[in-house]
Amino acid sequence: MADNANSKNLCSLLIVSAGLLAAQVAQADAPCVVPLKLIDINAGSGKPPEYKLGIHVGLGGGAPQLYEFDTGGPGFWAAYTPTPPKNKEQWWGNYETVQTDALSIAYTSGNEYTANLVDTVVALYRPQGSGFAKQCESAAPVGVAQITAFADKKKPKKVKAWYKALATGKPPLFGHFYGDFGAALFPITGR
Repeated sequence: MADNANSKNLCSLLIVSAGLLAAQVAQADAPCVVPLKLIDINAGSGKPPEYKLGIHVGLGGGAPQLYEFDTGGPGFWAAYTPTPPKNKEQWWGNYETVQTDALSIAYTSGNEYTANLVDTVVALYRPQGSGFAKQCESAAPVGVAQITAFADKKKPKKVKAWYKALATGKPPLFGHFYGDFGAALFPITGR
């Protein structure tokens, strides 16, 4: 089921185990089957197709949003604005700030994030009808990078686009995603 003409659902499914979220999943004995969404981030631009995977994630009981499923990215970096527009409900539910502006990352694409380290419950969803169905969630809060600042020295226009998207209730990353759900299979230290 495509949300619009610019995206397609990925036909295959990904089995996400409890270890991927770095927390005990409520049903730890059962795998969590989560569909990934295939997105052409250049659709409608006249540029050749460039595909990325997306995963629907809810934070702290907030409404699920689409995040880039980044197989080489460390950690979960989620966009945040304290003042979403009236037409967009706050997608961050309950969370506890552990440390303010404690995290930063720079990607080879030029994207740079500064973030608060927060603890929140993370839930994975699948599309169902016109909404979403929760597949699984962490049994306890996990550490997430709550993006408070965005920069891109290679493409400064992207910075204005990021903040404009957040101000208008739209996904700021490539016009489709609310951040980067890193799924790299290597340990992250420093917490």
